[in-house]
Amino acid sequence: MLHRPTFERSIHDHLHLTDHHFGDSVLAVCAVAARYSNDPRTILEGTDSLHSRGWKWYRQVKPLQKPLSLATSVYELQTYLLSVLFLQGSSTPDGTWTLVGVGVRYAQDVGVHRRRFNRKSSVEDELWKRAFWVLICFDTTLSSFLGRPRATNSKDYDLDLPTDCDDEYWEITDRTLAFKQPPGKPSRIACFISYLKLMEILDAAQRTIYSVKKSTILLERPLNEHCMVTELDSELNKWVDSVPDHLRWDPQNQDPVFFEQSAVLYAAYYNIQMLVHRPFITAPTKPSPLPFPSLAICTNAARSCIHLMELVSRRGFVYHPHTLMALFSSAVVLLLNVWAGKLSGFHGDPAKDVQVVVDCLNVMHAYENRFPSAGRMCDTVCELSAAGGIQLPFVCTPKGEYQEHGETEFFYVEGKEQASPELYTTPQELSGLMDWPLYSADLGRLPDYRPFDGSLVEHGTSFASVDDAFSTRDNSSAIPLNWAL
Repeated sequence: MLHRPTFERSIHDHLHLTDHHFGDSVLAVCAVAARYSNDPRTILEGTDSLHSRGWKWYRQVKPLQKPLSLATSVYELQTYLLSVLFLQGSSTPDGTWTLVGVGVRYAQDVGVHRRRFNRKSSVEDELWKRAFWVLICFDTTLSSFLGRPRATNSKDYDLDLPTDCDDEYWEITDRTLAFKQPPGKPSRIACFISYLKLMEILDAAQRTIYSVKKSTILLERPLNEHCMVTELDSELNKWVDSVPDHLRWDPQNQDPVFFEQSAVLYAAYYNIQMLVHRPFITAPTKPSPLPFPSLAICTNAARSCIHLMELVSRRGFVYHPHTLMALFSSAVVLLLNVWAGKLSGFHGDPAKDVQVVVDCLNVMHAYENRFPSAGRMCDTVCELSAAGGIQLPFVCTPKGEYQEHGETEFFYVEGKEQASPELYTTPQELSGLMDWPLYSADLGRLPDYRPFDGSLVEHGTSFASVDDAFSTRDNSSAIPLNWAL
């Protein structure tokens, strides 16, 4: 949301001493940055709690102390966004949804949500544009996780997407080349643009599948549930094909920025897959209302998401709170799958899915010292497991503090220390890790109660409904599988 050269130049010019709105944004940047620092000076005085990182700066920020009659500046909008980013990972995330709503209203008040025609890009315009789109991301993801209405939707704005150009190419001597990414050089902002396209799909799901009151206006084309899910699946498949080459999943990607961006994108993708199909999961004894194996799709999307983020954690990646939401949803879906197996009388071994849940808990535990919400999510998963009669192995938090890129992290499962290698090198491992299921058809072809190892199922076998999938499980040879690991 920031333009680094402009931000650093403003600090050098001491703008934070004369413009209190910019000063607030600087304090908010310090608060967010402190969350990812191991420096003991980031801890609040008078306490040794690691959860207090950044509060000495954020408690000086007062984002809502503003007369409503005054126009909003871009610095104020950035302060709202940075405040949401900081509070999401704190022990008091409750107000973020309200703060996002206020930010949306302030942005609409100055007309940021509308497209500007016949106007060349400028630093200020691009900062407004980025700020608004970050607001849209927060509004969409928070509303979906909390189950609350959004402050706006895609029908209310027509702003162009951010310019696909990195910060260093905004201000250059040759004006004809300004805001133009050099040919052949992948941009870092491309990840944000791809993420915004995912948010458009989630927005469509919120307005159709999760709508509280279905529209009865004759001008709108009525869609049944089958059509809605089909169209959303189609859009998700198109999104997968549109991901830029440098952001496609590659466990051997040596660029730490693109590697982490790719992981965030695919974790969000799998989370939206689950959100689209989750309302149509039925009890094993009831017929499915749709010709989709929704339980299989959700289950295998959950496995994929957890395996992906567990792999990324081995390289020392600090998760954003939105990624933790995807991990939490994945764990709950897998527990639901195990419960469904028990109710259906399936006599398979659920230990594989339980182990994946343990892997998820280990990943979330690793960031409990930085995000209190991660600890709450872990506690919730453990309580749900106990309530469903699922015995989880002993799990404890990883040893030591967060380690930077390139260092080894250790996970403790059943009291056994296990070092995780940074990269995979054998052809067998790479084959399984790079060939994760992506499209809905691939996710639906994988069975619900089989162990997942990351390899795709051979084409040609699919289920017309969840019940068809249940009825074929007794004959394992009828399901062509290729378990690489």
